[in-house]
Amino acid sequence: MTQQVELHKDVQKFSPEVQAMFQSLSPSQIAVFNAMYRKRRKDPIATFLLALFFPPFDRIYLGDWAGAILKFITALGLYVWWIVDIVSATRRAYECNEKIAIDIATQVKLTVDPNIQVNIPQEEDYPIITVLSVLAFLAVLAAICVWIVKFVGSTGNP
Repeated sequence: MTQQVELHKDVQKFSPEVQAMFQSLSPSQIAVFNAMYRKRRKDPIATFLLALFFPPFDRIYLGDWAGAILKFITALGLYVWWIVDIVSATRRAYECNEKIAIDIATQVKLTVDPNIQVNIPQEEDYPIITVLSVLAFLAVLAAICVWIVKFVGSTGNP
């Protein structure tokens, strides 16, 4: 009796060509793909928050170091680039996830025996945890900035 395993929900958002490559995966390969994809995928909400509050870091999060450096050097492209990145943040995250999924699916097809029995628990994604982590980071960063302003302001006065 073969075990029925669902592909990660993000796969439904990928292009039909990419979805087609998942049709040949066995249940054990799908289970391994899901486990690997959950660890490497980029959260669109986290990408949006980074684009909004920490502009160059959204590019770093998605693996675009050159774009992040260029964005920083050009002062966010005179804020035009910043606005464009805010609007396109979730789309860029999904495009990045599609590339990640293709890499993982190719790797899984080559390395995982389709006939073995794999018992990987099917976990749900919790994007809210990512969002809360980003918000906690922002709160800590804001507290540090307030402390620095107070410290610098108090040392400048006689």
